[in-house]
Amino acid sequence: MHTGELTADTLSRLRERRPYPAVTITLPTHRHGPENNQDVVRLRNLIAATERRLTEAPHVSRQSRDAVVRQLRAAVDDLDLRYALDGLVVLADENEYHVWPVPRWVPERVVLSDSWLTRNLVAARAAERSYHLLVISADRGVLWRGAPEHLEELEVCGFPMTMPSVPEQNFDPERTHRTGGPDSLYTQERTKSFFRDIATAVEEVCRKEPLPLFVAGLPEALGLFTDVLPPALGIAGRLTKGGLADASAPALLEEMKPALEEYAHRRTEQVGEELDTAVSRKSFAAGLDEVWTAVREGRAGMVAVEEHYRTTVQISDGHLRPLPTDGEADTGGTAGANGDGDGAVANGTGNGNGGEVRILDFPPSGFAERREEATPVSGVPGEHLGEVREDIVDEVAETALDTGAKVVFVEDGALADHGRLAAVLRY
Repeated sequence: MHTGELTADTLSRLRERRPYPAVTITLPTHRHGPENNQDVVRLRNLIAATERRLTEAPHVSRQSRDAVVRQLRAAVDDLDLRYALDGLVVLADENEYHVWPVPRWVPERVVLSDSWLTRNLVAARAAERSYHLLVISADRGVLWRGAPEHLEELEVCGFPMTMPSVPEQNFDPERTHRTGGPDSLYTQERTKSFFRDIATAVEEVCRKEPLPLFVAGLPEALGLFTDVLPPALGIAGRLTKGGLADASAPALLEEMKPALEEYAHRRTEQVGEELDTAVSRKSFAAGLDEVWTAVREGRAGMVAVEEHYRTTVQISDGHLRPLPTDGEADTGGTAGANGDGDGAVANGTGNGNGGEVRILDFPPSGFAERREEATPVSGVPGEHLGEVREDIVDEVAETALDTGAKVVFVEDGALADHGRLAAVLRY
């Protein structure tokens, strides 16, 4: 599955409480071979480490352990390296599994809890820059849902739409003489009516899922569609080219690149203007620590973050302290087997690559190994993952969305003066 399929309903279901142990495995991956051949090996090593951890846990029955491991092994069998991206999120419990390639880096980590960790999926979905693409011709309308990585044709609200055929009309020489030529397809009333039907259907789709709308077609088609477009429905960009109604997804993705790049640049400029206004009104936060605090307090109305910004931090006295990346940080004090730190039970197990598998275990209430301070803050699944956070940017994005804030990913370097992360505050 790709993150474009992460609808609000899907996310709500993934976040449901479920019987312990619910396993979340995240793993940075490679898009191309031969490097990505090792990704499956690394995933199997993480699963083996998870099985050992569950075997050692006195509060996990053999039946539960075997059922979860079966689901994890099925997830490995389902992995298709042809669709590998920058990260992988695997979710499994006793009854089901989900495999999500994501176009963002994720830490190598295993989390055992009574819910799945969704922050990396949510952040990847927010960063995806999804859009709707309507391809129109005189007699056809095709609607796509896309992102820079993929494009999928939608079959909703009557799409794809085809104008009903009508019997060919007799040639009218007197009308030809009056108008200077035969009727253009785009001036005929039935074409206008068909385009109004398309506009109504597109408006319904965008009402259910508000995304930027791009339109592709000949100049005449684009002009007519603009004329019948409802006032509330704006167009983010136009691709002036015919012959695309039957184009494949890869061909359309290639054609869309310039329009998407132009829109991303324009959106970055708009975000910059919003931030400048917030600075003048003193309703502004900049830098990871300030924005993290504002988001947790529910004060952020809009959060802007550079597309490829990631960093590792340590939580100390309620603030974030940057730590080195690439394994240089000392994570030993985050949550050891004695339950120190925030109460999660963590252990390191060799992953076969000379590193350590980081396993964070949050048994449900009532088990002896659980400490009260391990309870997720405000009931948010996975809120506490130890004092060291490798994916703190994803955490900020998910928490912001949960509190009703808008999250916008902008071009790298756009927020260099603001610590690569900034927010417009509600108060």
